[in-house]
Amino acid sequence: MIEKEVTNVTIQNEDPNFISSIVYTSGTSGKPKGVMLSNKNFYNSVIPLCDHNIIKEYHIKTHLSYLPMSHVYERILVLTGLLLGVKINIWSRDIKYLNSDICNSNSEIIFGVPKVFSRMYTNIMTEVNNLTGYKKFIAKQAINLRKGNNDGAFSKVVEGITSVSSKIKDVINPNMRAIVNGGGKLCPNIANELGVLLNVKYYQGYGLTELTGPAFIQDVEDDNTESMGVPISPSTKYKVRTWEIYKATDTLPKGELLIKSDSMFSGYFLEKECTQNSFTNDGYFKTGDIVQINDNGSVTFLDRSKGLVKLSQGEYIETDMLNNLYSQIPFVNFCVVYGDDSMDGPLGIISVDKSLLFTSLKNDNMLEKTGITEKNYSQKLIDETLNENIYIDYVKKKMMEIYKKTNLNRYNVINDIYLTSKQWDTNNYLTPTLKIKRFNVFKDFSFYIDVVKQKYVDKLKGNNSGSVNNGKKDEKKEDKDSKKLSNESISKGNQNDMRKHENDVENKKVKLRVTNNTQEQERNK
Repeated sequence: MIEKEVTNVTIQNEDPNFISSIVYTSGTSGKPKGVMLSNKNFYNSVIPLCDHNIIKEYHIKTHLSYLPMSHVYERILVLTGLLLGVKINIWSRDIKYLNSDICNSNSEIIFGVPKVFSRMYTNIMTEVNNLTGYKKFIAKQAINLRKGNNDGAFSKVVEGITSVSSKIKDVINPNMRAIVNGGGKLCPNIANELGVLLNVKYYQGYGLTELTGPAFIQDVEDDNTESMGVPISPSTKYKVRTWEIYKATDTLPKGELLIKSDSMFSGYFLEKECTQNSFTNDGYFKTGDIVQINDNGSVTFLDRSKGLVKLSQGEYIETDMLNNLYSQIPFVNFCVVYGDDSMDGPLGIISVDKSLLFTSLKNDNMLEKTGITEKNYSQKLIDETLNENIYIDYVKKKMMEIYKKTNLNRYNVINDIYLTSKQWDTNNYLTPTLKIKRFNVFKDFSFYIDVVKQKYVDKLKGNNSGSVNNGKKDEKKEDKDSKKLSNESISKGNQNDMRKHENDVENKKVKLRVTNNTQEQERNK
């Protein structure tokens, strides 16, 4: 390597208010917007991060850059690394090798988003569950014993005897000492258990494109897995305003988070009206996030205002929380919960991993009970057959197991689900940072949402769409119609016609399943 000092450097556009970059939002709830960020915005985001005690505590020497540079989160991390003289390793750009990239990076801190860490947790727990005999027993006992206090003396003794976490961390990244999650909230139990499994510290941050990346991050001594920490920059002012059931006048104020900071953007590119509507009269940015301000000034994330849904009974549910909750199931790639004030309960659109679902069915002896063979499963399992009662009931059972571990009320139980094994990626339902484009999901699966909503309309009218007793007979007839429609669409060879027929098929099957779910809910009540 040849080193040469650069002496003649011409810096253009030194004006602090010069718009140095337009970064587009992820567009999870609609059309992406161009966020105009100035030199001052970047400066007041990078410099405070360089001085944060997490950065200093772990003496970062290497950073693995794998999040998209088109988003401000990774851009700020890279700029911070460059300013601190940190070696930056660029990942292979192939998701298949991400685990290998993380392992070989030797990074002291892994920065990431919820989907990366939840998938990491799922992979670890899958390997633990695949252990046999005494190895599995020792591993699970050691993990359970250490959950209460990962930093305590007893936890260290257990780890010293079993070395369970050391063996796991050696596979993932032996040099890792902490993980920092941003871009969304990770389920507290996953955050806690992941810290135990890897024997590392877990920290949560909060930021937005409009705030030039990270705005809050936990202090190095903050052990509250539900906290997002305090502002990184001393220029940040924040407060909450009452929103729906959340009151800013509570002992611990709750409501929509409002922020004013030197890292705050100036507006949306060519979106004057949208810009005006995004600020309060006194200049605070409306984040759209519902939070609680704690006694120590730290902030706890509650939900997105757009993710907080009122049901017909007047009860509120947090859809983002439910999305994360049910995504803990190993074979669930993504869960998208929908609800509105015309519905008695939420529904779920669930993307499943066919391979992991098969493994789960096999481990629970469901293959023998139902006569499913691996060949038939792999060749014939499409979305139509995936939504037959055998799979629906199995997935709902797994969801109920997760639900029972919480203290949530019954309105958070999802009785209506639609399963899909189709690929979800940035071409349809995911952003580059693996957030879900809810608008796209709701649009493409509106055929199912409409049927579920109609169920509640019929219920109000006193119509229950027939009885369960006639269900089996009707279902056989519907199966014949389904096969006929499917064969007709395939013979035509027209993709548009085939998709229309498939939707017609799904609507018929969905109506039957929704009817059954209605009866099931009535019996549960």
